[in-house]
Amino acid sequence: MKGEGERILLDQLNFAGHDFETEYRFEPARKWRADFYFALANLIVEIEGIGYGRSVSRHQIGYGYESDCEKYNAIINKGISLFRFTPNMVKGSGRRRSVKNRIMEPAIDTIDRFVLGEKHFEKIDRSRQGYVKDFMEKNAKKRR
Repeated sequence: MKGEGERILLDQLNFAGHDFETEYRFEPARKWRADFYFALANLIVEIEGIGYGRSVSRHQIGYGYESDCEKYNAIINKGISLFRFTPNMVKGSGRRRSVKNRIMEPAIDTIDRFVLGEKHFEKIDRSRQGYVKDFMEKNAKKRR
């Protein structure tokens, strides 16, 4: 796991009890790896490397961006579903500008909806129970 977003989502997924692989090699002929793979749902989750402010990630410039597009297209061409999240989306602090700056659904909820299905998701909706907030507060205390 490389970045903060991957580490946080890894902790959240383990806490939620999901069955998944990390650094999944979906194309043996290439060195590509997916951040997370959920075999039962045939789903790959990628956390985007994003530089905020003055820092710029290789994923945001020409060659790196094109390489990521090639990788994502290969995932889709294999019939695998793909979700892409930013670190802020994992933390539940992403903003949706088109809907009056409403806070986005945390990544863990989007994954739960897809993997578990809407019927089962409504029974365990973690963000509405303060799951993401509680999780982030506990981890903030651990890292101090």
